[in-house]
Amino acid sequence: MSFNLSFSDIFILFGITQGLFLSGSLLISRFFSSKTNRYFAFTVSVLSMITYCGWLNTEQPFLVLLYNIVWEFLLPPVFFIYLINALGHHLKDKYRPNMLYIPFVSSTSVHLILDLDFQLNLYDLPFSISHPFVITYVNVEYYLAFGFNLFIVMKALKLVRSNSNLQSPMRIKWLSRFCCVLLILILVWSIADLLEVILGIDIWTVLWFGLSMVFIWICYAGICQLQLLERKKDIHTLVRKSSKRKPLGQSQASDRYLGNLEKLMIHEKMFKDPDIGRDVIAEKLAISAGYLSQLVNSTYDSGITEYINSYRVNDAKRMLSDNAFEHYPIWAIGLEAGFKTKSSFYSTFKKYTGIPPGTYKKKY
Repeated sequence: MSFNLSFSDIFILFGITQGLFLSGSLLISRFFSSKTNRYFAFTVSVLSMITYCGWLNTEQPFLVLLYNIVWEFLLPPVFFIYLINALGHHLKDKYRPNMLYIPFVSSTSVHLILDLDFQLNLYDLPFSISHPFVITYVNVEYYLAFGFNLFIVMKALKLVRSNSNLQSPMRIKWLSRFCCVLLILILVWSIADLLEVILGIDIWTVLWFGLSMVFIWICYAGICQLQLLERKKDIHTLVRKSSKRKPLGQSQASDRYLGNLEKLMIHEKMFKDPDIGRDVIAEKLAISAGYLSQLVNSTYDSGITEYINSYRVNDAKRMLSDNAFEHYPIWAIGLEAGFKTKSSFYSTFKKYTGIPPGTYKKKY
């Protein structure tokens, strides 16, 4: 059996192999062990399968089973789960990404039923592969897969830009570029399809070649740079934890001040005062303003303003989900929670929860 492979074929095979090798390394390596990296590996694996099945031309029954799976339906869920884990776990409360697997499971089930007859002849369906229903189903499914990918990638790009404050600039830049690269590939997909249908011109090799280039880019940008960033972040966290260790007496005093601080927030609800600040709270606790800032920063890894706003947001969430406040304007609830202006309430609420207060009220 001889193989006549062109340079582009060799390059595409190299890209597919590299993609599968990279994803396998991410899945088995303890160094890259995390849920974010795991779903990144799944995303690369699916892209590799799409490239392989698109490039492959075979009539072998079992390989045709693999070829007929619409892997394009699997890319949106694994990519989207990777993205929300990369941005921040709190986004999983807003989105339910597991529902995105439904198109892939449904499509694969239908193709399995069809292929067990048409490819393996295990039973006889009451219609043939050339039946108008089968042809229509395959065509509709194809364009649904295209629309599904376009919608999810556009949604992902919007999500990255609206949550850019949650991660480092390097990570946000990487996620934005990854979304843009997928959008370009979807554009090439649409152009290749139109040229084939309208003019009979086959440029699909360009798409498979482009995907192979993506795997090379992923190797550097997606793994090398970001993993160095993760290592740097881990070291920073370790150093910060080490610097927080205090002598026993100092730790007991800190605990007492923190307990009193929580009482001021929970029982006296000082956060409801829009003019409350570091100096007033420090005076109540009988400590210096500088020590208060140090105490809050070392314990909660935030400034005093962020600490106060967290109580305000939680209080606003309580009122927004309480029917007793149903007829109050949303902005009035924000002012009642201690925010000084409507704009500061809306921006801070979205920063902490990922969604605007109006959306939160409808959801809960």
